[in-house]
Amino acid sequence: MSARFFDPGFGLKARAVAHAVQSLGPVRFGIDDRFWAYENGVWSPADTLVHKRIVRLLDERYRPHHGQTVREVLRAELEPLEIAPTESYINVYNGMVDWRHGEVMPHDPLYFSTVQLPVTYHPEAQCPQFDAFLRQVVAPDDIARVWELIGYLMMSGNPLQRTFLLTGGGGNGKGVLLDVIKHLLGSTAIAAVPLHEFAISQFATAELFGKLANICGDIDASFIESTARIKEITGEDTVKGERKFGQPFYFRPWCKMVFSANEIPAAADSSSGWTRRFEVIGFPNRPAHPDPTLKDRLSTTGELRGIAAKAIEALRALMSRREFSHGAAAAAAHEQFAVINNKVLEWIAEACDYPNHIKWYDRRELYKAYKRWDAEYGGGRPLGSKRFYALLRQVEGMREVLHDGWHGFYGLMLRSDIAYGHAIRLEPEVEVENGSPLPVEPPDLLF
Repeated sequence: MSARFFDPGFGLKARAVAHAVQSLGPVRFGIDDRFWAYENGVWSPADTLVHKRIVRLLDERYRPHHGQTVREVLRAELEPLEIAPTESYINVYNGMVDWRHGEVMPHDPLYFSTVQLPVTYHPEAQCPQFDAFLRQVVAPDDIARVWELIGYLMMSGNPLQRTFLLTGGGGNGKGVLLDVIKHLLGSTAIAAVPLHEFAISQFATAELFGKLANICGDIDASFIESTARIKEITGEDTVKGERKFGQPFYFRPWCKMVFSANEIPAAADSSSGWTRRFEVIGFPNRPAHPDPTLKDRLSTTGELRGIAAKAIEALRALMSRREFSHGAAAAAAHEQFAVINNKVLEWIAEACDYPNHIKWYDRRELYKAYKRWDAEYGGGRPLGSKRFYALLRQVEGMREVLHDGWHGFYGLMLRSDIAYGHAIRLEPEVEVENGSPLPVEPPDLLF
């Protein structure tokens, strides 16, 4: 059989072998320098599969250099596989689910789907145990948001540019939820890169290629020095992927990142571009008697089928309004996240009376007060003065006003002043010319 792949005059007929490899099933070559093959309704990495096909075809006449030669021909002749999100469909065992309309289409390699959920879709399926679990672990007005999270993770792509953070003490259901989601998405559709790795490892980003989600539980609360790469990934920007000993490649990540933490990690970036990307879900409840069988009971075939059906309904509602459900619990969680990631807000919350508009402070005085607080309570990593002033300007209700040529702010009062019993006159009217405040006399202290 293998004799047909060899010529007595010049040896291996590499192109004939390459064509035979393709005849055994659709094969393409990806921008990540890997072969991909289509089997059972999904395109998957196939370097090993291609190697096995070559060995089987050449049989006893196979030699390692033959395999390398055939692979080089395949790389040159195969059409490239564009690894891109199939946002309109969710690939499951029984077909491609058009989640907007609930229809199931037959699998086809031309969908170029690279992820398949290990469940079947039945729109009438139920998940009573998982419903009961959610009622126990999250606030009532956050249940809808959890369903939207699950449905959004099932969909390819991240058009809303969101990252998810589950917070709360240990043993409160975060790990159980993540475990159920992993079973729902399947191990081949997820990566597990810790949040901090994106800032320090050049190889971390490549792990996201072709994945639905990056799920990492129990991240530590250490300070995040750089958020640039994380924002690039969430924003679906083109990024550079690198694997050890492999060729660099460029791709657009479309997976969603999900993390859990007992404490919210602080970051050097407190901009809205950072904080707006996060959906923070609090887990305030801890069961009195933990159930060691809970994960298994929530991950049965029947429960997962029901979870998939209900999550697709939630996804449909989410994408129709393009915004996650936000109740009181969501607002409180996001405010906590914003404060922790903005040292100025944390300092105001702990050391100032706010809002309070009865005193003007020279901004240098405020910065000194902030540095004293940071040295004792803030971790000893104070912001620079320019950054401090810039963040202070962003605080709602703060007004920067010139007094006798000195820059300062109205909007808060240092609690140290209150403790010493300082009484303050009300601020004078501030005249504005061409959008800029005119110098006015500062209010006097009355002792």
